[in-house]
Amino acid sequence: MGRWCKILESGKDKGYAWLVLSMAFISYVMHIGFSCGIVGNLTVIHSQQFDIRLQKSSLIGSAHMGVVCLLGPISSVLVRKLGYQVMQIIGGLCLVTSLGLSYLSTQFWHGFVLFSIFAGISISIMYTACSAVVSDYFDKYRFFAFGTITTGNSVGLLAWPIISQRLFAKYGYSKAMALMCIPQFVHVVAGILFVPLQEPEVPEESYNDEFDKKIEENAELSKSSDVNNGKKYPLRETDTAEKSEDTFTLRELWAVLKTKTIWILVANAFFWNSSVITFFVLIIDYVIRSVGLTEEEAAFGITILGVCKLCGGLVVLCLASLKFDRLILYSAGMMVFSAAVVATVFITDKAMYYTITAVLGLMNGIVYGNVLPILTDFGEPQHLVILLGMNFLGEGVGALTMPSLAAYITKAIGHQYGIVFSGVCGAIAALIVIPTVIYKHKQSKLSHKDDIAGKAETITPRENSLT
Repeated sequence: MGRWCKILESGKDKGYAWLVLSMAFISYVMHIGFSCGIVGNLTVIHSQQFDIRLQKSSLIGSAHMGVVCLLGPISSVLVRKLGYQVMQIIGGLCLVTSLGLSYLSTQFWHGFVLFSIFAGISISIMYTACSAVVSDYFDKYRFFAFGTITTGNSVGLLAWPIISQRLFAKYGYSKAMALMCIPQFVHVVAGILFVPLQEPEVPEESYNDEFDKKIEENAELSKSSDVNNGKKYPLRETDTAEKSEDTFTLRELWAVLKTKTIWILVANAFFWNSSVITFFVLIIDYVIRSVGLTEEEAAFGITILGVCKLCGGLVVLCLASLKFDRLILYSAGMMVFSAAVVATVFITDKAMYYTITAVLGLMNGIVYGNVLPILTDFGEPQHLVILLGMNFLGEGVGALTMPSLAAYITKAIGHQYGIVFSGVCGAIAALIVIPTVIYKHKQSKLSHKDDIAGKAETITPRENSLT
């Protein structure tokens, strides 16, 4: 038992951390991969099960994805407050319960409450918890760890459509949903293994010195004052004293929200997810109507996109050990994706369609593989959970609003203009992050100059002593 605890204490980047990474990867396959992979089949099955129109049935899947994304900020606060282990277990149990109760679903509102809301909340919580535990357990190999769990989404996106379709065809909706809830218990197992890392013990003397230093800093701060409307008010004691964990989390969230870079991140997520969702909504109908492909040929193009997306994630995983500006790769992937989306309006045959979907899948995988690593470019690493929640918020708002606008453009002007609108949204997402890339590059040059100046100052006294 003592040896086990020792492994837990020294588990950052080695030992127990790799078991945590494996379970986080499996959890990704089983929650966010499950969500993205099954929502298309459920649209058709819900229409048949509840005897409703396809447009109304699609509302269940759209609301589900919206809940997953929009609850990102709330999930991040809960994970910071209660811990990733507790929230992972709660999310797993809630997902198992929602899918299990779907066995009894007979009406539209049953599916909406159980899958759209209940399952959406569960997946949002677990997505944040898995990202937080990987960030906590990895430092040196953090980029590799983030790339690994991100590929879980692609694996789930490839596996779950086939698995769910066969289950629905063989057992029907009720039994298939009950069967699919059984493997979801893996989230509870993962939560049990997501043991919070123990901080190294600090010697009592150094702890006392640090505590005395904090007291002196608070005493100096208490002498300062706050200016408000031209009047000076002394700072309250609560402004300088250490607050509870809940208050600290809220203060930290508010401090992050006041920065400009966080809203650049939200805007980027908004336009990028709008581009991706809009493209997937319009492309099948467009190639069937305009190019003359069959439904099977059009669907096979999406399969090619999914395979290439997995390859793109693996490319990012292979580049994890290299040092380069990932924000540039992230922006370039979005720009190439947008250009390929616009190029789809010039498709004339099946081969051209498959080639473009392959490029789209590769770029999509590269972008999503870099989402978690580049979040720290928009804030401090310790704020990763909050940054992830805000990124989710932007994606959710984009998924709920822009596809409707694209559908209106398609109906009012033409199908090709809806596709072009999707590509423009992706290009805007790529351009939004360019100021951050430039600012980061300038900061790196300034720090490099400071390092050179510091080395020159250390060398000069030595030369003077020699002379």
